[in-house]
Amino acid sequence: MVVATKGPRYLRLEEAADAVAGDGQAQIPIIDYRGLLLDHGEESAGSKGLPGAQDWGFFQVRCLTSSVVRYILFLLTTASVANAYVSSAYELLNHGVPDDVVEEMKANILQDRTNMYVYNDEAIKRRPRTHTSQGAHYQAAHDNLSSFRPDSDCETKAESSGQPSLSTKLQCQSIDMVAGDGKLALLQQRQSKNVCVVGGGMAGLAAARELRREGHAVTVMEQSGDVGGQWLYDPRTDGDDPLGAAVPVRLPGSIYACLRLISPREAMGFSDFQFVPRDGDDRDQRRFPGHREVHCYLRDFCDAFGLMDAVRLNTRVLRVAAAAPTPTLTTRQWAVRSVSLGGGTGTDDAQDEVFDAVVVATGHYSQPMLPRIQGVEDWRRRQLHSHSYRTPEPFQGETVVVVGCGDSGKDIALDLCQVAREVHLTANSSSADEATTPAMSRMLANHGDTLRLHPRIRRLHADGRVEFADGSSILADTVIYCTGYGYSFPFLDTGGAVAVEDEVVGPLFEHVFPPSLAPSLSFVGVPRKILVPWFFETQARWIAQVLSGRCALPPEEEMLRSVEEHYRAREAAGVPRKLTHNIGGVEPLKMYEFGEKYCDFAPLEEWKKELVLSSILSMKDDAESFRDHADDSENVQKGLRAWRGLAARAQDKTMADVEVEADAPGGPDV
Repeated sequence: MVVATKGPRYLRLEEAADAVAGDGQAQIPIIDYRGLLLDHGEESAGSKGLPGAQDWGFFQVRCLTSSVVRYILFLLTTASVANAYVSSAYELLNHGVPDDVVEEMKANILQDRTNMYVYNDEAIKRRPRTHTSQGAHYQAAHDNLSSFRPDSDCETKAESSGQPSLSTKLQCQSIDMVAGDGKLALLQQRQSKNVCVVGGGMAGLAAARELRREGHAVTVMEQSGDVGGQWLYDPRTDGDDPLGAAVPVRLPGSIYACLRLISPREAMGFSDFQFVPRDGDDRDQRRFPGHREVHCYLRDFCDAFGLMDAVRLNTRVLRVAAAAPTPTLTTRQWAVRSVSLGGGTGTDDAQDEVFDAVVVATGHYSQPMLPRIQGVEDWRRRQLHSHSYRTPEPFQGETVVVVGCGDSGKDIALDLCQVAREVHLTANSSSADEATTPAMSRMLANHGDTLRLHPRIRRLHADGRVEFADGSSILADTVIYCTGYGYSFPFLDTGGAVAVEDEVVGPLFEHVFPPSLAPSLSFVGVPRKILVPWFFETQARWIAQVLSGRCALPPEEEMLRSVEEHYRAREAAGVPRKLTHNIGGVEPLKMYEFGEKYCDFAPLEEWKKELVLSSILSMKDDAESFRDHADDSENVQKGLRAWRGLAARAQDKTMADVEVEADAPGGPDV
């Protein structure tokens, strides 16, 4: 079997489907797993079964088993125009292909996906070795079932053992073949780093997977008892610090029980592990599911890619700092001090380790931001930040003031309307009219007997009164601050090279690399208003490729200049400094272009972009019920039909293989 693409043309869904079914005409070369030529369209290549060297100037080779190749063809049928490359490493691993071979294969295909061959083991045996000037090397590659390098030492080791050892496979690097003259140019061998990822949430898991794919050794340190970060619901709150004033907060979880996604699941998944609805009494199949479903999805992702063995749970990072230089150390390394929360909790129990690189992926939804309001210290009634809100029952029959009209403010106000006597929602403006959006008008109309809207708070009084900017006041039992979260990295010691000031983490080149410390220190998840985990995946892939040497960063001076230009451009556009890291809300095109620009990441499908935009517009019109009403365009409906069928089949097979492995004698516990 041969699956190939040439030039700028990619495999289209309908073409691949026709080719597999055998009832249509494919416009690119596809040969099925039995070696039957379905269609090619070019006499020279079709007559030979494989394209000749004179027809294809530059190409790369990978050899796999027939079952893997059949599945690759299926993967290609699920891909969009810009996704015609192998996108599921875990499927290849489940078919028994060594992981290092998979990573090398994926890396080369992604590096030059317009010149891709995948050869079937049976088909290649039926082809003469002389079908191109490099025919003998094709056969050598097939015999080794691995990447290969045509030097005698490598071939001798492989032939003597029958199956190459790990060291042999690592030596047999991928090659570029320049057709016509028979010369072989070896690709530069990629570097493998020992990397610490701080945080096992969505951003940290994205980083771990991409780093491993690129061949790095990964250790993820997560302070909670499970992966998932903020999506791991914790019903506990810190009764001694309801405002979350401690740095760092003692309980990192900020999820409230009623939280549901505001982005559609169809656009939220990892590029090769879609967030498809799954069957089961404990699963939430809605387009905008609750937080528990997101956590289940992240666990599924970990299981599918075997990430849990790289994760240290109940491990808090106390300090990250540059390691002391040594006479033999030529590159910067990082000293990481951590403590196991399951054992000791003091610094005496800490563990010190050194890593080649550190990826900070701790998110920005743990450390509360509090507004400056007169009288806060004198007000003796209950005050808390939304970080400490879980359910409405503790506020039964109370008069509650909710500060902030953002997503969490509206969610919590509506949740409280079920049990509270009165709910007073305050806007960050001097007039309530300024905050009366279409969505807010609907909320007030639906809950007018309980819900009220006010301008910002002017003062809190010791007798329990809350005074608003328009001079009105009410007597309240509780004030809940839904005023967002700030960036906080209390464990990170960079000697001032990276700082947080006015809600800006900087300087960071493209919100990822601090110029003076790159690439050994990087961040995933700093930007706000972005599509997750998709955007995390693009950042993580870029980091992984920079660390391996596949991609190069500009010089430090250029990165610093780029950061300053970004600041000036935002300022000139009238964007407040606190929105420096707001990408999707200010420059959404940059969010979609980021992966293509830096790491050859396939673009998000157009129907998904349309679905995201329509969801945002629907939320602005009706924040309370937009999640439960779909008004999809014909283009979105077409994309959804393909997505539901093809993505689900691919993922079901992956999870089934994981379950089979777990049930097998000696299999891992899942």
